[in-house]
This record gives sequence, C-alpha cells and structure tokens, in this order.
Amino acid sequence: MGLLNLLNGANPLIIVLYLVISVSKAYQALVHSAPNTLTIRHKADHARRRRILSLAFSDSRMLSYQNIVLRHVNALCDNLEEVARREGGGSVNMSLQSDYFTFDVMSEVIFGMTYNALRDSKYRFVSRALEASNIRISALVQSSLLVIGRLDKYLFPKSIVGRNKFLSFIGSLLRDRSKASFADNGNVFSFLETAKDPDGGNELSKSEIRAECATLVVAGSDTSSSTLAGTLFYLSCNPRAYDRVCREVRSEFQDAQHISIGPKLSSCVYLRACIEETLRLSPPVGGALWREIGPGGMNVGSLSLPAGIDVGTGIYSLHHNSTYHPDPFKYLPERWIVGEGSTTSKSVEVARSAFSPFSRGPRSCVGKGFAYHELSLTIAHIIHRFEFSTTEDDISSRRCSEGPGAWCSLAATSCKCALEQSCWPSSREWTRFNVSISGKLIETSPVAEPCYPGPDNDDEACLVVRNNWSSATFQLSQPLGYAYPLNESCPLPNPGDEATNAKCSLGHSPIYAVNVTTEQDITRSIMFAREKNLRLVIKSTGHDAMQRSTGYGSLSIWLHNFRKGFQFHKDNPVLSVCPTTKWKGSTLAINGVYAWSDIYPEAQKQGVIVLGGLNVGPSSTGGWTQGGGHGPATRYFGMGADQVVSARVVLASGKVAVANACENKDLFYAIRGGGGGTYGVVTEITVKTYPTAQISTIDLVVGSTGEATISKFLDAVATVYSLLPKLSRLGFAGYGNWVARSPIPIGATAYTNLYGQSFTLLGATQQEAIKLFEPFREEIAKYNKSGTGLEVTVTTSAVKDYWAYYFSRRDNDVPVGGVSALASRLLDTEALRGSQQDLRDALETISGGSPVFHTIVHHGLEAASDVKADPTSAVQPGWYRSIILDIFELQMNGTQVQSNLETFAYLRNEIVPVYEKLSPRTGTYMNEADWGNVNWKNDFFGSNWERLSQVKAKYDPEGLDEFYTATGFTAVGFNEEDLKELVRD
Repeated sequence: MGLLNLLNGANPLIIVLYLVISVSKAYQALVHSAPNTLTIRHKADHARRRRILSLAFSDSRMLSYQNIVLRHVNALCDNLEEVARREGGGSVNMSLQSDYFTFDVMSEVIFGMTYNALRDSKYRFVSRALEASNIRISALVQSSLLVIGRLDKYLFPKSIVGRNKFLSFIGSLLRDRSKASFADNGNVFSFLETAKDPDGGNELSKSEIRAECATLVVAGSDTSSSTLAGTLFYLSCNPRAYDRVCREVRSEFQDAQHISIGPKLSSCVYLRACIEETLRLSPPVGGALWREIGPGGMNVGSLSLPAGIDVGTGIYSLHHNSTYHPDPFKYLPERWIVGEGSTTSKSVEVARSAFSPFSRGPRSCVGKGFAYHELSLTIAHIIHRFEFSTTEDDISSRRCSEGPGAWCSLAATSCKCALEQSCWPSSREWTRFNVSISGKLIETSPVAEPCYPGPDNDDEACLVVRNNWSSATFQLSQPLGYAYPLNESCPLPNPGDEATNAKCSLGHSPIYAVNVTTEQDITRSIMFAREKNLRLVIKSTGHDAMQRSTGYGSLSIWLHNFRKGFQFHKDNPVLSVCPTTKWKGSTLAINGVYAWSDIYPEAQKQGVIVLGGLNVGPSSTGGWTQGGGHGPATRYFGMGADQVVSARVVLASGKVAVANACENKDLFYAIRGGGGGTYGVVTEITVKTYPTAQISTIDLVVGSTGEATISKFLDAVATVYSLLPKLSRLGFAGYGNWVARSPIPIGATAYTNLYGQSFTLLGATQQEAIKLFEPFREEIAKYNKSGTGLEVTVTTSAVKDYWAYYFSRRDNDVPVGGVSALASRLLDTEALRGSQQDLRDALETISGGSPVFHTIVHHGLEAASDVKADPTSAVQPGWYRSIILDIFELQMNGTQVQSNLETFAYLRNEIVPVYEKLSPRTGTYMNEADWGNVNWKNDFFGSNWERLSQVKAKYDPEGLDEFYTATGFTAVGFNEEDLKELVRD
C-alpha cells in the first residue's frame, strides 16, 4: 500500500512531496553510464535538463513528429488489414503488435532510426529484451538493497541478460547513427544536439543526450505499448464504451486518412477518457516512485516523517482506491467526463487528484503529451478501420475483468453505414429498393413537424397532432410515433410557440420506414439492410419505454399495417403439426400486428380470457409478449410469453421459420421472454385462451395531506406491502399507484400522499372476496384512527366476467407522448415480509427527496401454487420468484436526457440501490426499466443470458437486429448524449 492510502483521503502527500523532497537514492541502482532525468538526484541539474528536454516536446515539435507516427500507424493497420481480410476475420496478438509498433515509433522519433519491427523480425528481440530488463528494474526501484553483493544478478539472471542485450543494441544504434548525418531530420536526438537551456543558454553534453534519449526509447515504448494493447482489450470487453468511442471517432472523421493532431482529435473527449481509464486500471508503472524526505522532515496530516526516509505512493493501489475511484475495478471512461451520469466536476477533481500514470510535478514524464497524441492517433485509426473483439480463448484464459489480454479478433469494418458516409445508398439504390417492395418505402418525418416553422408547416395538420398527441392509438398509427419519446428531437411545441425559432429534426429516429404488409416486404427489407450494412429497427406499435424502435440513421420495418386477421379456436390446431405440445385447450391465432386492445372486444364476444397487457398500445406479437408480458390475468395464468404455443418468424437471413415445441425449439424458447426485436420479426403467434369467469374487486385508498402525515403514511404503505404475499396466496392480484409529497394535490380530496390499489379475485363472488380480505382490511384500518392524519377507504364490487371488469377500468387508456426517468424492481416475499424495519427504512429513503411516483404490478406469482414457470420459455426467472413489480418514476424537464442528468443520477444512485439491497436476487422487467441500467444483463435476463446469447448467435450472427440491452449485444450503445451509428465488435 502506498503511504497516501494511509491518509484516509487526505491527499497532500502526492502534491507536497515534490516540493520538499528529493528522488530516492534507490534510483542510483539504475544508473548505467550516466544518470538521466529519472535517476539524477541533484535538483538544479535535473531542472536544467528538464527545461531543455521540454523543448523537444513542445506543441510545434509534436506536429513535426506526427508524420513519423502516422507512417507507423499505417504500417500497423496494414498488418491488421492482412489479418482482417482473411475469410471471417482472424486473430492477432495485439500485445506483440503494440510492442513492435511503439518500438518502431520511438526509435525513429527519438533517434531517427528505422527498424521496421512490424514487418521484419530482425530487431524484435529488443522488445523482448526490454521487457525482461524491466523485471529487474521494477524490483530495484522498490528495494535498491538488492544490488548489495549483486543479489539482483542471482535473483534475476534472465533480466540481466535482457538488460545486456538492450544496452548492446543501444550502443550499436549510437554507433550506426554517428556514421551518417542526421541534421534537420526531425528527431529528438538531432534537436537536442543544438537545443539550449532557455534560462542559461547551456546545451546538453553528448553523454547526457545519449542517456536521455535511451531512457525516452525505453519509457516511451513500454508505456505506449501497454496502454495501446490495454485500451483495445478493455474496449473489446466493454461494448458500451466500444460503441461510444467508435461513434465519436467516426462522426468526427469521415475517413481514417483525415485523422490527425488538431481540434477534431482533441474534441474526441470520450477517446481520451478511454485512454485515461486504461492508464488508471493498468498503469505502466504500478509501484511506488520513491522520494527521500529532506532535512528537517515534514508532516503530512497526522504523520510526522523524519528526514532521510523514503516515501511513496503505490500507483496501482492509488488508482484502485474506491475513495477516489468508485467501482475501481470497472472500466468506466465516463468517470472522467463531467455530466456523464452521476459524474460531477467535483468527482472528476477527486479522481484526478489520485491519478498519476506519468508521475507528477517536476519529476513527471516529459513525454506525457507525446504519449497521449500517439495513443489517440493510433487508437482512432484502428477504431475507424476495424471491428475487433477479444477472442474466446483470451476470455476463457484471462477473463475480461482481470486485465489486458493479448489477442484480438479483427474484421475490416466496424460500424453500420450512416447517412453522412460514402457507403450510404444512393437515391437510385433507394428507388430500386422501393420498386422491389411495391412503393412502400416512406421517407420519414417527425410527427410534430407540421407545428414548426418551415416548408412543412401546416396549421390544420398541427391541430390534428395537438389534439391526438397523448393518444396511444394515434401514436402507433404514425411511422415515427412513440408512446414514450425519450430524447425526442421534435417535441410538440407549447401552444403559441409554433412561430418561434424552435428546431425540429429526426434526431435518432429512422430515416426511412417500410410500410410492411407482407412477409416478403420484411424479407426484402432485411436483405437490403444486410447488403448496404444499414442499421435496422422494428416498430410494431411503438409502445416501448426502452427506445428499441428508434435508431439513428436506420431503416425501420414498420408493421402497423401488417394485419392478416386473428381467429379463435376451441382447440389447439398446433397439435396437428406438433403432437408434443402440452396445451390441449382453446387458442387464439394472431396473424400480423395487433395491439391487444384490438383483440379484446372479440375475446369478450367469444367468452374467453386472453392474457394481454393492461394498457392500450402494447403489441400482441411484439415486444410485450417477447419481453415477458404482464397483465390483469397474470396471477391466474402466468406471464404473457408463457401463453405462446407456436410462432412464425422472419429471421435475419430473410428466411421464414416456424417455432414451437417440435421445430426450432431454441428459437421458440428465445422469442418467449428473451426480448423483442432481437431474434427476428415475429409475424404470427398462437396463444392459449381461458374461459371467462366472475371477478370481484376490492379497492383500497390511503391518503393524507401535508408533511406532518408523511411518517404515518409510509407506515401504512409498508403495512400494505407486507400483506401482499399473503393476499397473493389467497388469489388476490391487481395494479396500484402511490406517491409521497406529490407536488400537485390529487383528486377532490387534494391528497399530497396517496396510495391506491385494486385487488382482484377471479372466480369469486363479492361476498367471498370480502370474507377473505377482512383480516387485511382490519390490519389497514388501524391507520384510519383520529390523530394519524390518514384516511383509509375500502370499497368492493363484482362484475359478471373478466371483460366487464377490464373495460370498466379507467387506467387502461392512459395518456402517452410524455417521458419520465423510470426504473423498476421485482420484490420478493423476503423483501416484503422479512425485516419490516428494512422495508420501512427503504420507503423512507426512497421518499426523502424528489417525489417518486410508483406503479405497483401485484402479480403474486411467487405465492401462486397453481401457476408455475414454463422451463421452455425465456421469461426472466425473477418473475416467478417475486410478488410485485415496483415501477418508480421521477418527473423530467422535457424529453432530453442531457437536460435531466441530475434526475437520472438521483434515480440510479439514490433509489435503485435501495431496491437492489431489499431484493437482490430478483432483477426486473426488461420492458419497464431504466434504459441505462448498467447491470441489464443480470437484471433483465438473469440465468437465461448465456443460452439466449447462443440463440442470438445462431439466428442472427451478423447482429442485424441489435440494440443496447438486447441479447447478443456486443457494441451497440444507447448513449445519454445521442444515439448515432450502430457499432459491433
């Protein structure tokens, strides 16, 4: 542990040490023929050399070295190109390639010598010798006593051999260099031969120049090599970061040839953050850089340090100290950028105070600026020209979380084609494609565009949009209509604002949409997208909080008008083609895309229950079913995905597949709960239906007004939560809502604290429901006493059948067109019935800040002994291990994430962790969750992830249908700033 880590967060040491102390005597063990700026102890001499060396790395000199670096960058990319052009791509050892590349760069930049180790094996021994030599050097820096009696010679014999080989190489290099004129050839050595100290006019001696240049080759090669390989490794293991940096570089530079030092490269802040995060996780020098306390000693915090002792901070331990770097073993480039998620200027300041990959102060690395330029240029070129991933062998042997491995798999293109790129289809190609689909291609425009100034302004059309904006039926009928338009780039303007200079653009919405009416339209759209390397998205009804139907620069398969009808059967026709199908009862065959609300009236006529969603809008064949699907009847029959007995799917290959218990069983598993728009386009499903039955309802309302009643109100909410498992066992289920400290008083009673829930009981009379609920009513009624400030009401009702109940509800056609900062958690019996103090404390924490609006999906499956999970479906296992889904929302200011970073940070840092602690093993519902959930694989898929990824790889190996939070996701990213090009590794 470095001494800094003993100071409990006080960090004066790392700054103060350079002001009052000298470099440790330990460095004398590293001196060969002459000291250099790393080992020299005399301060004035060190300062003189440093001033001259700094001239060699000025901004103007950096530009003079750029052509050298770029020449070797192109040589490295040529090597990688040969590998990538092999059929299916290939693997290359990036650790070695990085070694050869940085050796070539530093040899020419420092000495003007070209060795071409990237192509010629003759001088590759130098990198190996240098690596071996560094083992001994690292040990001597930490314990210089090893040179006494030459213990180092016996402990590190191979390292001594490596050192001797390297010194022999340096000697021959200097001799070769002296044989020719190197005047004005743009290298550091030549520059230093004539450079003068700005403060005194002195020059460096020849021995000093040789010592400094040899050190620069060693330090520059080693630092850049490990950081280059490390950054590529960490990016390949972290798809969100890979996607983000790829989009940043490609949007800034149209082609790799234009990547050079300058404002554009400097504006790639995420690229710089990726490099710095690699330097933090895997610093080139991980140990302490020892310094000797000077005369008189010094005090640091409560520590008194006497003169003459060596002190230092272990760089690796410093960089992995959670006091400065939260989640220190995670690769999080966002930690270096103010405004990214929960990152603030203060957190960046704290992180930088404990970030020292190049040391600090007058003893810091003089080539730091050059290293950043070299790494930025190289990584930007590689990202622009290639897609890469860590090989399976490397993952299995080293594991992504353990640090940089050696091997990368390469292919020669990295991103989906974007509008501004030369690969984008020409107007003639779009026309030919449109002809092939019988003129069904739509050039999209935002729904609210008629309300904005410009050529498309239309007052009459704007009035239609304004009157219907919050209608789910209206939004799903529009190619770019979305129920929850997060990051909407063309929001509905406020009345009277139409004539302003407000801007309306497509933003991250698709550029074209195919108005699909046949499976052939889908197939041709898929084939065109594959041929042109376009991003492809699928929009069924657009009732999606996760932004999976949008995509910058994409082509949309718009399924609204693909409607071939639906038919009820008294039996299961799938049995005739798949006798092993377990379901023998009645069914519903849905051919095309219908919202569940389109089907319900006919189901009522047929006298059967269809397990669909509560709201108007969710698609019967789309994301609702494919993501799991909950509804009012879930407690009695299970999840929506578990109702599917057969499906028809247009695959990413363009072929049509039937999936059931007999055919394509892995695909049948995946599309039932494994996520929508991931494995293909589902065009038809057959689902179970059930006889309708009487249904009784008990409505509970707990309300109060004012801050003084908050405590009792939360007591009541905790009591209701604790009763839910028992109510579930009796067959009760339903939906509810609650909020504390509502900014707007609710209803005629003007409550500011309100809990309301409907408890339904299928197949029971009103009297039976009242009798079963009575003990719970008594438990809740105690809060109705005077002095609590609470009002508790319980009312009962009954209707003749399920559909009479459904159509009587007021919350099945809720307004859409707005957004919120939303997250959710499945809560199990242990969370609700375990420690009541923990539950109460959690509710207190959650309600302590901004008003949080809760939706309670009381499904009760954990306690439902008569309903079991289907092992052949991919429904998130947490559903059948929980009692409720608690969806919690914070109000947003507008629709843009960037304008609400503090809100999202509060949601993710203050609320979500409370629920995760309360119910750690359940996860959540992928369709109603935080789109930026960093634990999405486990929370959305649980133990199904690995198998689903295999299915994805089988049916969509090229990642045609990809988005963040989907199985098989590799480098597709949903970014808080924007959604642009789609990138895969």
